Amino acid sequence: MTKISVIMPVYNAEEFLLKSVESALAQDLYDIQLICIDDGSDDDSSRILKSIQQKDDRVILEKQSNQGSGVARNKGLKIATGDFITFLDSDDWYPSIDVLSTLYEKAVEYDQKIAGGSFIRHYHNGKIESEFKGIYKAYKFDKEEVISFKNYQFDYGYHRFIYNRKMLIDNDIDFPDYLRFQDPPFFLNAMIKAGTFVAVNKQVYAYRKSHKDIEWDLGKVKGLLSGLLENLIMSRKMGLASLHWLILTRTQKEFWHIINQKISEPV
Repeated sequence: MTKISVIMPVYNAEEFLLKSVESALAQDLYDIQLICIDDGSDDDSSRILKSIQQKDDRVILEKQSNQGSGVARNKGLKIATGDFITFLDSDDWYPSIDVLSTLYEKAVEYDQKIAGGSFIRHYHNGKIESEFKGIYKAYKFDKEEVISFKNYQFDYGYHRFIYNRKMLIDNDIDFPDYLRFQDPPFFLNAMIKAGTFVAVNKQVYAYRKSHKDIEWDLGKVKGLLSGLLENLIMSRKMGLASLHWLILTRTQKEFWHIINQKISEPV
């Protein structure tokens, strides 16, 4: 029986792919499947994945033309058979071998549809960030407990969680077809449906930061705006005032210069 399906979209990730995949396959929870969706890579990613697949039958490899990570993750959701689903980007990794076993055991112990832990950032210059302030303090959990989403009200860091697959299927929860910012609407939909989740005081996801720049073309800006708007509509509908304020604050601080630059360009 597959306990967790790990879904990994892959696009031109040859530099970091091996570390990412090995961190999943080295987990002490053996009953997993790693579903790698090659999103039209034109580097050595495909060969690396095929080589790994030949050595471990828990690896499932699918290919598609380049359609974006959201489409790739949705394809993985259709293939997955695990009791729970989680997502790992091809340039990130699990910081310890007991990440998945801990999340699975706590989800079962507390009878929760979602379980998650803390986030750490690894910067290209060697800096490691594990303490977060202000609107990003919710990246870290200080104790093990069941939390109501109405008390949490955060929509970033969906990688840090495992999700009950049946809950996702029964409620048609997947990733919107945006070129950017597909993750927060998925996360918010799942959390609203679950209502509560169990948090563990453990670093469960290592995120590689500042090693690549985003080229903000019009399609990506449209995706960003669509995702932000979707979460604003959901937060208002569900009476999540703190989250609504957080999204507006984040839009102003993080994204307004990107949006303004793009809409100011001549057609």
